[in-house]
Order: sequence, then structure tokens, then C-alpha cells
Amino acid sequence: MKQIKSLKVILLLMSTLCTSFLFSQTVIDYQAWTSYSGCNIFSDPNNASTVINVPATINGTAGTVAHLTAIGQPTYDNANKTVNLDSRIVNNSMNHGTEYRMTVNFKEGYTYKITVTCYKNNVFANRC
Repeated sequence: MKQIKSLKVILLLMSTLCTSFLFSQTVIDYQAWTSYSGCNIFSDPNNASTVINVPATINGTAGTVAHLTAIGQPTYDNANKTVNLDSRIVNNSMNHGTEYRMTVNFKEGYTYKITVTCYKNNVFANRC
């Protein structure tokens, strides 16, 4: 009976260790983020090179992921709880877009899955 209990404990520890090494998950929920403001939500108005730390859940633990505007002005739509990345063609020739970057550490030899939910919105009421 002792052997069965110890075997169960060993299997439980092994499965816990194995699952912790199998994958890592980071979830950024922009709908729960409340520190946004202005016409460029990923930029400090006093210092454009300052990153904005957006809350995230990293492997079940609260953390942050650094964001920084690269091009344009990402805005936040309070009604739809979405980050808006304005993109349009001006005079049928010039493309105008918005881009931001996140600081995430990727390791060589690992597989990553990135999921983004997006939709097309033709309303530009919140344009800065």
C-alpha cells in the first residue's frame, strides 16, 4: 500500500513538472486595462520613448507587458473596449497606419502561438 501511495505522489510531481515545462501563457486583456488616456495610449506625452506597462496574466500570475508606439497613434475606444489602430488610404495612393510594439522575450527552439482578435471598423469618430 505504501508503494502505491509513493508511486502516486511521484507521478503527481512528475506530471506537475512536465506540464509547467510544456507551455507558457501570457494574456493581455485590453478590456480590463484602465490606465489608457489621450490620443496615443502607448506613449508617455512627456517622453515618447517611455514604454507603457499594460497589465497581463503571465502563467496565471499578474504582471505587465511593455508597449510602445512605433508609428501613428493607437487610441482606445471606451464604448467597444478596444484598441484602435487607425489605418487608411489617403487620396487612393498613400497608406497611413498605426503600429505599436510589445516587449516579449522569445527563446530559440520554442514554438509560439500568437492570437489576435480584430475587426474592421469604418467609424472614425474617435480619430485624434
